[in-house]
Amino acid sequence: VCGPTVYDFAHIGNARPVIVFDVLFRLLRHLYGAEHVIYTRNITDVDDKINDRAARDYPDLLLNEAIRKVTEGTNAQFQADVKALGCLEPTHQPRATEHIRGMLEVTQRLLDKVMEIARQEDDLAVELNKHSDAEKPAYGRQLFHLLERDPVFVEALMNPAVRTMGSYMMGLSYRLFSMVAFVKEGSARSTHMHTDSVGVPTPLPAYGAVCNVSWILTDYTPENGTLGMVPGSHRNCRHPTEFEQPKFIGGGMDDSMVTPVMARPGSLAVFTG
Repeated sequence: VCGPTVYDFAHIGNARPVIVFDVLFRLLRHLYGAEHVIYTRNITDVDDKINDRAARDYPDLLLNEAIRKVTEGTNAQFQADVKALGCLEPTHQPRATEHIRGMLEVTQRLLDKVMEIARQEDDLAVELNKHSDAEKPAYGRQLFHLLERDPVFVEALMNPAVRTMGSYMMGLSYRLFSMVAFVKEGSARSTHMHTDSVGVPTPLPAYGAVCNVSWILTDYTPENGTLGMVPGSHRNCRHPTEFEQPKFIGGGMDDSMVTPVMARPGSLAVFTG
């Protein structure tokens, strides 16, 4: 279960999931026995809000020391509040910071394997299909059938965070449609603004029919290359028009309306299509 992001004291909205899952925990223990039920609730101690509060409240400390003071104090208060509500303590309460090294290791393995497959495809391409650097696909390239190519892609797919976000966005009956890698090497033209509801005519359904969960394998910044989103555009329930392309790719929409996704390797970018 997703636990608290420990940058400030808990409010009544934070108490709701704690109580709901405590009731479920008690019910499962009653039905199957306490030794057969494991309840894990994480502590998110990595977040921009934590960094901001640490810098504000402890300006004389090194940032990492200040962050620790904020997260330790806030988590202690959260645990006291939960105990006062009469909730049982979870079996495990892992901190996000304790697993960053593992996240980065999986991310590096994914990146290494993607680049290895890309090189293999280049080596195997017949001469007629090879491109000079000037002729490479302008919008990048896709690598397909990844689940068959290496166990690391199965590991990435079955990652609990990926499955949790998929079910949160689409419901428990969601299905995997495809798993591909998108590679852009060197300079490449920007992909036009689009939806991922390929082949679905306008108007699009008001509910999310497609969900994209992307592993970020390199730094996503405007300088390095990233995704761009137009906040609120999903409410239009249609594909963007030619005019609704930002000016930096030849459209008529002001560039300021596009929000770049800023993310570090190991992050997940999750959005409906």
